[in-house]
Amino acid sequence: MSRSPSLLLFVFLGLTLSLSILLLSSPHDITPSPSLRKNVEKRYQTNTKSENILKCETLKIKYNIVDVLQEIREYEPRREWARLRCTSFFWSRDYGGNLLTDNVKVIKEEIITETKNSFSASAETDVDNIIVEKTKKNVDPMFGRHWPETPTPDIIHTLHGTSKPSSSGLPSSKTSVWDLVHSGHLKVSNGVCPTSPTKCCPKKDPKNVWGNSRNPLLAICTGVTSRGVGESDRHPGHLALFQKLMPSIVKTYDCDIDYLVVVGFDEGDPFYDSVEGQEEVREWFVNNMARPMAESGVEVKFVMVEVVNKQQKPGPVFNAMLREAYEAGADYYYRLNDDSELQLGDTSPPVSWPKVFIGALHSFGPPYGVVGPNGGLPRILTHDFVHRTHMEIFNGAYYPTPLVDWYMDDWVSHVYGKSRTIKATKFNVEHHTTHHGQRYKVDRSNEKKLRPLITQGRQMIANYAEKEGMVKASVIINDPMPPPFMDLPCGDWTGLKC
Repeated sequence: MSRSPSLLLFVFLGLTLSLSILLLSSPHDITPSPSLRKNVEKRYQTNTKSENILKCETLKIKYNIVDVLQEIREYEPRREWARLRCTSFFWSRDYGGNLLTDNVKVIKEEIITETKNSFSASAETDVDNIIVEKTKKNVDPMFGRHWPETPTPDIIHTLHGTSKPSSSGLPSSKTSVWDLVHSGHLKVSNGVCPTSPTKCCPKKDPKNVWGNSRNPLLAICTGVTSRGVGESDRHPGHLALFQKLMPSIVKTYDCDIDYLVVVGFDEGDPFYDSVEGQEEVREWFVNNMARPMAESGVEVKFVMVEVVNKQQKPGPVFNAMLREAYEAGADYYYRLNDDSELQLGDTSPPVSWPKVFIGALHSFGPPYGVVGPNGGLPRILTHDFVHRTHMEIFNGAYYPTPLVDWYMDDWVSHVYGKSRTIKATKFNVEHHTTHHGQRYKVDRSNEKKLRPLITQGRQMIANYAEKEGMVKASVIINDPMPPPFMDLPCGDWTGLKC
């Protein structure tokens, strides 16, 4: 005998209320799926036509569990919340109780409607299998939440013309911001692309791309110097920044990402710290980067950071410019050299690196870790890509301040351990070290500082991860160091073919 719709609704509401009371009173012992399914089966076991109803009602109850868990989050401290679990699919192994993925929520109604209208699975198929099948392409519980919804700072008003004193080993610096779009030089299009650049980027709603109200902000950071370069060669027609790195960014950018190009240089540099030099730099940026990228639908800002660098080593400049990128609200950071040349992936078809590297960090769960391209020495990363979390773990110092030259690469290659360090073998960066030659003298005595600083850094990562409820500190401490390095994951995280 079939049940009336009102009775079905009554049963469903009763189960939902019971579940809510159970969760709110005992949030740490949540095993709802088997018991709820058993109760629903009892209600419908005499009805030979209830198969579809059973599946649909069970599915709705499963979603209600998630809704209740989300409401509880408002009242539970994060560490307590980290103990909550629903089905294993909904939660990351590391995150411990962050919200259900936005992309799963988007297709919630689609699944329910499809299940109501046409249930084609066998009688033995559980609703869990349907959910996993429908949603397996995005299994990141923090989808859309790896950067805040709030807009990035208006750096024209917050950073431009500001100076920072030296502190905690970081040098003093002065910052200039060139927002060539909003200053009226050019306007970002909707991807009309009149000049046929490398990639056209029609405007999309970030919610549909990232599950977030804004695109991520990616800072590409490099230190430069004209020291040791002949006076007649101090111009964009010869300097590596304009011949190697910057043109390669224009050839390899990805859509749906905002870019911040941060250039650090020494106070008193004969080219970069001169009025004439900065005018040439600005003109080159407008004509060769800002305009073609804006016409493609991509927004890019430029930040110039003048650093008091008495040591004349790259380390102080790197740390100062990356501090400014953090102040500017960058979500991801790619530290490169001015003589580095980025390349498309050695894939079929060739793909750009930004979304692949972002996806690789997301594959870790919480995105603390490092991704580096192929190239340079095989046993270390010579360039490094990290999430904003890196700056928070290390208190605003991208590299340990005692390391000022070579050994910064060694440190970042080992500090995250084998399970959170990736070398992307299909994404090459050609390092043109002969373009200008070596421009600073290496202090080899710093090598003895390396091992203690790696140990200290691993402890800082472990403390942060445990404090945030991500993972026990011992997991970080006991993780062996590379090499060998992990390679990029294939599949849905990066879009690379397996």
